[in-house]
Amino acid sequence: MSSQRLLLALHWALWISVVLQATVFTAAGSSSSIRNRRATFKPSLLPSPVQLIEQAECLSTEWSRYLFLRQFLDCVPEESSSKLKFVGDVGWEEMNLVLALSLGFRVDEEKNVVYHSQALCPYGWSSLEATPNVADLFDQALEYHMHKDLPADDGATDMVLETIVGLFMHEHMKKAKEHDMEVRRRVLVARWLYVQGFLSTTFPPRERFVPAHIRNAIDDEEEDEE
Repeated sequence: MSSQRLLLALHWALWISVVLQATVFTAAGSSSSIRNRRATFKPSLLPSPVQLIEQAECLSTEWSRYLFLRQFLDCVPEESSSKLKFVGDVGWEEMNLVLALSLGFRVDEEKNVVYHSQALCPYGWSSLEATPNVADLFDQALEYHMHKDLPADDGATDMVLETIVGLFMHEHMKKAKEHDMEVRRRVLVARWLYVQGFLSTTFPPRERFVPAHIRNAIDDEEEDEE
């Protein structure tokens, strides 16, 4: 099978998993009100208007976003070591821009400034003055908030990782993330983006995207309040 056909097969397998997303996700662990959760992080990054606009244009298609995640997760085992070496073309700088767009940061083109849209940011990520830095592997607050957005069942997101990196490398990553902070962070960011509709909606989002398991949790909260 040619590399082009293999990529096409992977693409359609990924598309099927995306379609299943709304039905396989179940609620994550209990928490205080999801809608009222606030994200607080270390002082971090505020991208320039030009950077955000260019990154958004580069990821306007579903295929380009799939390839983006593939390059972000592309890695090889290091010789005589259990560590993985990342060799893809997408690094932390590009991922920080994607995170900013996913968290609702937009460009006011008339004023040429970056602002945070409360109407677009995911639940639990409001009141941000800047984007957290995904390259800061010691930022436990970021890790905590991303985990809170994931479904309880890892299998719901394992499908997409297996499709992107292949079953062999996925098994290596599952072992490596137990002791390698970079692997753990990259896998977490990829899972979070998938759950937030990175591969199944328009990008940047034109309205707040609410994953199925979070929407169900919010519905349960509203029923308890009645």
